[in-house]
Amino acid sequence: MNGGGQLKDIINRLRNSKAEEDLVAKGAVEIDKRKTQAEIREGVLKNIEESKTAREASNYKEFAEFENGFKRVSKAKFVDNLEEHISKIDPTVPRRRGIGGAHNKVEFEKNTVNIVNRVEHPTMRGVEKVTYQIPSVDGQSGEITGWKAKTMDKTIYAPEIIPTEKYINLGKEAANDAASKGQLGREWTGIDSEGNVWRGYTDENGNVTSFFPEF
Repeated sequence: MNGGGQLKDIINRLRNSKAEEDLVAKGAVEIDKRKTQAEIREGVLKNIEESKTAREASNYKEFAEFENGFKRVSKAKFVDNLEEHISKIDPTVPRRRGIGGAHNKVEFEKNTVNIVNRVEHPTMRGVEKVTYQIPSVDGQSGEITGWKAKTMDKTIYAPEIIPTEKYINLGKEAANDAASKGQLGREWTGIDSEGNVWRGYTDENGNVTSFFPEF
């Protein structure tokens, strides 16, 4: 049963004469014995409605985090296109520097590259580091004639195993960790809430532009 269904069930139970007695017997609510049964019932219903309203008004997840003392304020700043850079090919990165962005494995593998090595992350399932070469292209015909000697590394994640949203949230946690230690420079390292080390970069304004697990 979902949250809304559970709430309706509780309210319906409270509307019969013995529901609040059940809750009191189980220690779910405390009452003033001088109050009438009707007053008790209405008081409990009011508390439930106020709790429901608070959750809906503030977003349940944030509401729960606040009540449990886990509300966090981001210390790091991020560029607006961070998610796009992480999940898609970034055409602004010069080709000589390799495949820009595309940490999403599906997007990365859309490129014509020669993968010479793969290493799986020791603790983050679905994350791997690939060593690859980009093609040598004939300047006149545009045909691929081979592979450039220089190899490049790229850390990629499989979105069907670790969703993009989770990947980015963990990276942001690492950026905030670095910021909280005063270590958010042009190149930085930080640790996420699961204990993984990340490496990332910031622009001239101190905004985080990219990050990836370091291993």
